[in-house]
Amino acid sequence: MNSETGVDASGNSVTYTGHSFHPLPCLQQKNPPVVDTTFTNACAYDEPSRTWGSCTASGCHGSEAIAVQRLTQIRAERDGYVHTSGWM
Repeated sequence: MNSETGVDASGNSVTYTGHSFHPLPCLQQKNPPVVDTTFTNACAYDEPSRTWGSCTASGCHGSEAIAVQRLTQIRAERDGYVHTSGWM
């Protein structure tokens, strides 16, 4: 389970724990981590925009870059299925 400690936009301390349907939370900044407490999920799926701690701390992926690459590949594969099936 991903757990990220940082501050919100107002400077208040916040601990964010993922897998409450936010396993890759958006960040307002990477270092120190400032969690986007709006949880709109309206940020890019790249290293600077999100915390990938749930992917790396669990041992599933050796780095954030690998996790980003794998998710990008999976999303492209999914989109390929959707487009070829006539859904879009």
